[in-house]
Amino acid sequence: MRYILIILLFASLTSSAVSSPPLVLRACLNYDTDIVTLSWKSPSDQCGSFTKYSLYASEDNGPFVKLDDIPDISIQEYPHQLSVANTNWRYYVTILHLCDGTDSATSNQVLIDNTYPTTIEIDSLSYDLLTQNIIAGWSPNPSPDTKGFELYEYNFTTQSADSIGNTTSYTKNITELRAGNFPVVLSSYDSCNLSSTFSDPHRPVLLRGSIDTCSRTITLNWNKYTGWNSIDSQSLYVSRNGGPYIRDTTLSDIPNSFTYNKLVLGDTLRFYLRTYKTGDPFTSSSSTLTFETRKLVTPSYIYLSWVSVNDNINDNSTISLSWKSDNLQDINTFSIDRSMSGSVNTTIKSIATVQNQDEYTATDFLADADINIYNYTIVAVDKCDDTVSQSNTSSNMLLNILPTQTHSSYTGWENGVSSYELEYSTDRSTWNSQFYSTLPITMQNTQTAGCYRVVAYENTNSLGYSSISYSNVQCRYDSLSFFVTTAISPNGINNKFVIKGVGIDQTKSTYEIYNRWGELIQQANISQPWFAEYKNTPVPSGMYIYIAKIYGILGEYKTQSGTVNVIR
Repeated sequence: MRYILIILLFASLTSSAVSSPPLVLRACLNYDTDIVTLSWKSPSDQCGSFTKYSLYASEDNGPFVKLDDIPDISIQEYPHQLSVANTNWRYYVTILHLCDGTDSATSNQVLIDNTYPTTIEIDSLSYDLLTQNIIAGWSPNPSPDTKGFELYEYNFTTQSADSIGNTTSYTKNITELRAGNFPVVLSSYDSCNLSSTFSDPHRPVLLRGSIDTCSRTITLNWNKYTGWNSIDSQSLYVSRNGGPYIRDTTLSDIPNSFTYNKLVLGDTLRFYLRTYKTGDPFTSSSSTLTFETRKLVTPSYIYLSWVSVNDNINDNSTISLSWKSDNLQDINTFSIDRSMSGSVNTTIKSIATVQNQDEYTATDFLADADINIYNYTIVAVDKCDDTVSQSNTSSNMLLNILPTQTHSSYTGWENGVSSYELEYSTDRSTWNSQFYSTLPITMQNTQTAGCYRVVAYENTNSLGYSSISYSNVQCRYDSLSFFVTTAISPNGINNKFVIKGVGIDQTKSTYEIYNRWGELIQQANISQPWFAEYKNTPVPSGMYIYIAKIYGILGEYKTQSGTVNVIR
């Protein structure tokens, strides 16, 4: 039993001892320092037989000479300083001693490594659709000694490259190394840190664009993919309102812009462009571009509250309008459209909307409301000059008094007219009600001279209020006829000088009073009586001369003179 245990113990001590030469891995030359670093893989030495490494070198196929002895088995590198830069050196290593008693073992020979890795191309640069990081990908390098890969930002102007990071895998997140969209080149390096030449610069597609909500279009533009010899085609993908991406359009290799005309306001659209390489399965996805739109805000109502005639004594009567609306955020102007019976609408005026204002008024100064009926509609126009909604259509009331008093109905109110009222005035300043009706008023014209108009009252509308509208004013006048006071008693009943009559134009008619010596003591409009005073002092009894200049409403003119007797 003791014999067996001794054999097992001897076997365990010798199974992983120095039993083979070291494996020389490489000889790497630093061209800046002319130092060759020789590296090898050491065997284990559990039996303690190791005494030293011996390093040998040969230049230009000459004899090998010993460089050095290394008494430490853990050392695996040795720097050989060259006196003259020369890559034609060979190396090997011997080891002393082996556990089986062998004097030494010699390693393999290696030359200075001056073989660069093969230059490989980037397969593609592509944006990750979820994170928008730029990801680079490439295939393995066929060179047997490829230690890793280094990525660079390339400058086309200076044709230089700035390192941005390295990796040992075949993909790399460029954005983690450096933010931005720029040309990227790839270089492979080996165990001696010899690097291949740069690949062709690659740059992914950066998608840009602008939106025109008026034309409902989105204009996209992009830099075409850089790096491939040729592009087969390009495809535009669209995601609507968070849904999946769907291929919308396939383009050739030529375009770098596209107009998307399927925009619906209120949608959120996200775009990206996929580029396909000719003859290869490689593709590249661009950056995504998102447009978030909202639906057009339009009025829920535009209500033309009233169309009413403005009384103008000296000129044709004009027409005023008032309307209310809401939700004017996207409304730029209100257009006032007008038509007459049998004619087309014509825009006569535009009113700019005002923030937080919901009630508007306007006056049509070109209307002749004494002879015509006009139809009015308010049109809401958005910032794209598009009509988005319009109001009810309403018309002015036209009143005639000859041969009978009649007028047109008021039209356009939501719930119609509650009643009509006929009003009368002698001077167009104070109006008195004469007649009410739920229907348009028709009655025989009276002989009473004066002015008339009709008022329409609205039934309460759905907005909770009611309005009124006035017709034009029509007047009936008598022919000019008047009389003059010939005697006044300041202390009696007839205490003033007056001129009265019908058909008198009060605004133009005047009179003058003279004493017996021809001195002017009073000059006034006939609406102002004379109380037999001069400079606020009573005049003496006697005869005074008057001269009256009387104008008629129908255009007549008369002058009359005479005497007035003042009796005290």
